[in-house]
Formats: sequence, structure tokens, C-alpha cells
Amino acid sequence: MSSEVKEDDPTPSSRATTPQRTAAPPQPQRPLKVVFDDFSLPGGSSSEVRFRTPNGYNGTSSHREFRIYEQPNNTQLILEEVDDGDDDGDAAPQDRGKRSGITIKQTDDKSYGLVFLRATYSLIAVFVGGFLFILGFDILLFLFIDLATNLGLTDHGGKDDVSFIAVLLSIPVFVYSLSWGMTLVTRFVIDTFNGHPFLRTLFGIDMVATDWIAFVFYLGTPLIAFIVTLLTKMEDWWELSLLTWFSSVLVFWGAFSGCVLWYEIRECLDLIVDLDTELDENAHWMVKTKHAIVFIQASRLAGTKATFHKDQIDKDDNDDEDEEKALNYFQEGPWSILSKHMPCIFTEVVPPKRIYTVDEARGNLSFVTRSSWSLEALFCRRGGILSALPVTFGPSAITERQINSNIACKIIGSFICLEVFFLFFLPLVYLGIIRNLPSALLFAIMGSCASLRHYLNPSVLLRETQNHFCHRHDSDSSDWKKRSRFYHISGLGSDSARMYWTVVYLCCVGFFGLVLSVAVTDSKEDVTDADYGYYRNMMTMMSDYEYKPQPHLSYPTCQLKKGFGTDAFEDAALSNFAFFSSLAYAVEDEVDAYLNQWFGYGENGEIVATNRYDTVVEFQDTLIGYDFNNSAVSYRWIQFSDSFGVLCIRGTSTVFDLMTDAQLWLSAFLFQGLRFILPLGNVFTPILHRVIEFVTTLESDKISKVSFYKETTAFVLWLQRRGFDVQVTGHSLGGGLALITGSQAGVATVGMSAPNAILSRDTFDPPLTIEQLNTFTLNVVPARDLVPMIDDKAMLYQNINCTADRNDIAGCHSIVRSLCEIQFSCGSDGRPVLCECVLDYKYDEPTPIGNVSTSFKEACAIAQNQRN
Repeated sequence: MSSEVKEDDPTPSSRATTPQRTAAPPQPQRPLKVVFDDFSLPGGSSSEVRFRTPNGYNGTSSHREFRIYEQPNNTQLILEEVDDGDDDGDAAPQDRGKRSGITIKQTDDKSYGLVFLRATYSLIAVFVGGFLFILGFDILLFLFIDLATNLGLTDHGGKDDVSFIAVLLSIPVFVYSLSWGMTLVTRFVIDTFNGHPFLRTLFGIDMVATDWIAFVFYLGTPLIAFIVTLLTKMEDWWELSLLTWFSSVLVFWGAFSGCVLWYEIRECLDLIVDLDTELDENAHWMVKTKHAIVFIQASRLAGTKATFHKDQIDKDDNDDEDEEKALNYFQEGPWSILSKHMPCIFTEVVPPKRIYTVDEARGNLSFVTRSSWSLEALFCRRGGILSALPVTFGPSAITERQINSNIACKIIGSFICLEVFFLFFLPLVYLGIIRNLPSALLFAIMGSCASLRHYLNPSVLLRETQNHFCHRHDSDSSDWKKRSRFYHISGLGSDSARMYWTVVYLCCVGFFGLVLSVAVTDSKEDVTDADYGYYRNMMTMMSDYEYKPQPHLSYPTCQLKKGFGTDAFEDAALSNFAFFSSLAYAVEDEVDAYLNQWFGYGENGEIVATNRYDTVVEFQDTLIGYDFNNSAVSYRWIQFSDSFGVLCIRGTSTVFDLMTDAQLWLSAFLFQGLRFILPLGNVFTPILHRVIEFVTTLESDKISKVSFYKETTAFVLWLQRRGFDVQVTGHSLGGGLALITGSQAGVATVGMSAPNAILSRDTFDPPLTIEQLNTFTLNVVPARDLVPMIDDKAMLYQNINCTADRNDIAGCHSIVRSLCEIQFSCGSDGRPVLCECVLDYKYDEPTPIGNVSTSFKEACAIAQNQRN
């Protein structure tokens, strides 16, 4: 625990400067004050140094003792005590009468190099923590998508009530496990930056061994991988080195968490021996486990009451008995209330047994005085008023009004058999039945760890005693280290970080539950076309007006040449693809009219483009086996000839579409946010597609079937087998699906305001390659549009302007606005101009063609009145 260095001889320089005087007779050394290390200190954090220095009078010397405590970030807290010999009359005249005492000072022993090294350690630790948080977030998302499929919101399978209940019951275990895991991540990151004091306490090893272990996992192993990949001239050497770095720290965190769980169980079994008088210290560990579980559950399910007697407050009011009864405040949990009315089950303990909080048992209490009391602090403090000691007597006592504000409530406990069966075995069996082995394995590990922490939680036993950490003076070195380790581990159970992460994941559950509820409501039969994302009269076109190309440098993609032009359709203008994308939102009976207005008719009056609804129905009926009206994804096949057509995929319109967006791109979006937050976060970009792929392995087969791109890709391949040359386009979610489908099928694709696919490329089936995305896809990105910022862009993309107000968040995502911007900048090129460009989006009026005397706004008003 401590080391001692004694140096009794003065230094040579001290002898040289000391005047020659008659030496005083030797005096016995007076014992100095004894300083005891509290268990709250990390193991081995203090060192003791003693020596004597001459005081310059009568040849006497002062006895000095230093107690050095290592603090986080290589700072030291030094306690210095000086004994100047005044009691024996040997002190200098000016020092006589002075009292010896203890001086406390803080020194800084860190360097910028050390700060940089620990910051590097912390950087990868935070990245691992972010990965674990995103993993938990996606797990909850997958659970709710699974709930949606079990409710029959998709065409893949009907309603399954048993599966719905099994998935629903798995949520509490996941939330509990994820919040506890993130608590350990928080402690892991903080401990890493502070120089691993908690790790030294946990393992009970010295600083040298701890630093070497940290070096091996944080730098040693990654450096070896870095050198080997460079020497072997691997093309992806940086990606492999980063993966090794990430995996090494992830394993280190796993070992860290496993040790915490192991020592928690050990301390729980040791503590139950002290609390249960009938249990022998040498009893088998299974017997101790049984007693601990029974004791902990009894403590959780027993009735408790917190009482505050106001008669101890320092006040000048009279002590009327009735008034005093009204002033007594207490709070009760649900089991306490139940115990009053069920004497056949609950037995009253007489006299009442004092139950201590964990902070009381650890001797780690703060005080609430009249001046330090705060209502905001009361509600924000973990545990409310029970986490602090209120001062109820004297000039600093809290007032009556302050006590009346101390309201807290606590819900505890449930029955073991119901918890284990419904919250563990039933969800685990369900995951095994649906053959989602990765999720089943993860749930088994997380559920087992959660069960061990729940049923063998030493913090619950610690509340039954107050003096476990009080025997500091009579503890030997090994016992001190053991108690110090238990002190720090027990603090994790009441750590505010755990409550914070629990609230975060519960908010995620609440949000996903709200989205699911709205999706269920949208699935009802009595809905309009707009509820399904189809709009009537969404565009008004005027053929007698035109936009000429702007005189400034236009977009280089106004005319798409290579890969887009075909013999059947040579006009590969960018505005055509924006128009196709907008058609996916139009009601079925208006699509052909829009096509005829946009493309006109052929030389012989023939129709140029046709909406082939029957082709889509044929594909879905013959190859997929379900009705078109039940398909989860909506798309149209616009056919120009017997050998060419354009597939138009609709974007996000319903709440279930939103859940599908999240399923495909949420991981990439969250990792983008993590990369943005982390300093030098871009160094992790080469491995993001790997960790995102790992996250999506937890999807079940049911969730995988909901992936819309599988149907659209199958449709394109089906058309190609029939001899069609296919091009693909879409907006928003439809644009993202178009980019995936185009890459998988190898066809030219234009996405409008589409989420990208570089980071998430390995999550699709089959996976995409960077070459495919750079070769076959083009994404049109309006300014300030948030959706195309999701995921990293491929090589080909076109930024366009947006005229929406800067406070209009969703304005730049409109496909009609994007079509207007392309027509205004590139020119209408013989196509009709939309009235919405001028009336809704404030573009300049187009130029009349020929002898048109009516203004554009007047013509639009007449056309809209006739249509309505």
C-alpha cells in the first residue's frame, strides 16, 4: 500500500552552512501524526518519505514527513508535516511557540507528451465506446422493425402475436445490459485518460505492469500489425492496422468489463458471509450464491420507508403535537404499501432495521445545509435527498419549506422466475427459432451478464451494513487493497453514468415505440392516396413558356452523355430524371397525362412514354407471389420502346418508410456523427464500412426481407432477362434504393437527394464495391439538404442551388423544387415549365414562346382553375 524511505543524515551542503555551536544532547524522536489511507484512494496511490533537515539553531534538526498521493493526470497531492522540536526547547527563538502541523499542496508532474499519449489512448477508447453505443442503438431499432413485421405491417408474412410478445419481452434485458455496458465504457474512457488508476485498483497490480498492459493493447499490438502490413506491401495496410487497433482496444474493454463483473460476484459472496450469520465462511460457492440471491431479492422486495423528523429542526415555533405529526415526512415504495395489507406474506421487523444507502456504507456522503440546498440539485442529484445528509440542527439547518420539497419515489423488485422466463428464456428461444444466431448469441451473453449483476449485486448487500469501509486503521496491506477495490467497484452500481445511459436508451425505446404506433395507425384501411405518399395535381405544366440556360457557367451534368444515351431515348437531360423521380409520387391515373405533357407525341402522333403498371404487377405476381397493393416498396416502370425504360422508385412517404430508411442508413449516419465529434476522426474512415457491416449482422431474416432494394434489384434483373435496357432513378429513400439497385444490376442511375452508400456498402446483399458506385451512380445534392449528407458520397455527384429560406429545414429536399432549379439553370430544353417554380419557389417567370400575350402567372391561374 505504501513505501517508506528514511534519510536521517543532513546533506553535505547543510553541514557546510551550519554555524558551529555547542551540540545539544540527543533528544528522542517524537512520533509524528499517523495518516491513514481511505479506501476511496486507488490502490498503491500513496508513498511515505521521512527525513531531517537542520533548522539552523543550536545544531538541532527538524523532522519532516511527506505523504504523497498520486492524482489523475499525473498530479500529486503532498501532505507535509514538520516537527521543529519546540517542545524540547531546541527551536530557534523566532520559531518558539509555533505549532507543528500538516501542509497540503498540489504539484504537477505531467508533460505535453504524456497528455498527447493519453489523448491517443482515449481517442480509440472513445471510438470503441461510440461503436458500442451505435450497436445498442441499432439493436433497439432492429427489435422495433421486427415488432412491425410481426404486426403484419409488411407483405412478408402475416401477424404473429407470439413472436411479437417474445421480441417485446427482450427489450428490458437489452436496455439494462446496454446501459450497464455504456457505464463501463464511460469508466473505461475516463480511466484511460487519467492513467488507469481504476485499472490498477481492479487488478491489484503495480503501475509498471498496468502501463505495460495498456501499452500492449493500445499501441504495441497495432504497431506490430502496422509494421507487418507495410513490410508485406499489403494494399489495405492502413485499414488492417486500424482494424487491429480497434479490435485490440475492444478486447481490452471486454477484459476490463469481465474483471469488474468477476470481482463484483466475488465481493458479493464475501459480503453475504458477513451478513448471513448462518452461513459458514468455508461454504461452497453455490451455497453462497443461493444465500446471496435470496438475501438480495428479499431486500429488494421488502418494504422500506424513509422518514425525516422535523422536530430536530432548529426553529422558534411551538411544538404542538398535531403540528409535529404533519411535519413528519416519509416516502414509501410500492412493496412497502403492499406489505401493510398482506401480513400473511410480509413479516414486520421489530424493532425496525436500519437500511443504509450505498454512499453511507462507503462513507461518501455530502451534506445539505440551508445555504447549499437547491431544488434543481435535488431533482438532478442521483438518489434525491437520500444521497446526501441533511443538516437538521443548528444555524445551518435546512428549513421547513426546504424539507417539504424533498419528494422522491422508488420502484423496486420483481419475482425471479417471471423475470428469468419472460425476459430471458422466451426471447432467447424466439431468436433461436428464427435462426438469428448472432442476435441470439449476443442476447445470451448480455442477458447472462445482466442476470449476474441483477441477482448478485453487492451494492444491495452493502446497503444492509454501514461499517464495511470503516475499519481503515486495522487493515493490513492485502485487506486494504481488497476493500479499496470493492469500494471503487461498488461505486459503479450507483454511478450517475448508469442512470444517464439508462435514460438515453429508454428515450430511444420511447421514440421507436412512438414511430411504431404511428406506423400501425397508418396501416389502417381508411386512408387516402396522400397517406400512402401519392399526390393528386402535384404539378401544373405550361408548354408555351421556356427557360433559357443561364448565362453563367451551368451545371456540367445538364446533359448526361456517357452511359445514359440510348438509341431508343437519346435525350438524357438531367431534368428528365428529376421529372421521372417526381412521377413516383403521383397518383396512378395521372401519370400517363404527365408523361404526354412532358414528352409530347411522336411524329405520327404515337405516345412516346407509357406507365406500364401491368409489367410491375406481372413481375410481383409471378416471381414474388403477392399482390401489388401489399408491396412495401412503390415504384413505376416508364417504358419508351420494346427495349428501353426507366425505373422510378418512390421516396419516404409513410412512417414505415422512415423505419426502413433507418434500417439501411442509421448506422452510417451515427458513425458519421462519431467521426465528426472525435478529433482526427477521419483516420477511422477506412474501417467504418467494416464496423457498420458487423452491426448489421444482428438483423433477423424477417428484417432482411423488408429491405426494399432487394425487390427493385430483382425487378431490374427480371427486365434485363427480357431484353430491356434499364435506367434507374428515385428521390430520397427512392434515390438511395436506386443507387443500390443500379450498382448491383450494373445500370446507369441518377439519385435525387439520395442517401449515399460508400460507408454502408458492405451491409447490402450482395455487397457493393466502390468501383460500382463510382461507375454507375450519380447523386444530385441540393444545398442544405440533410438527406444526401447521410453516408459518404461516391465519386459522381452534382451539387445544385436551393432557393428555400435558410430556416426552412425540409424545403431543399423537395423534388419539385430540384426540378425547377435544374430547369432554371440548364434551360427547359423544349420541355414544359412548372407553374410551381414561380408560384411556390419564387423563380423568375419563364419567357413566352411565340405570340403568347398572357403572363405566366395568369396562365397558371387559369390552368389550375380548370384542373380543379
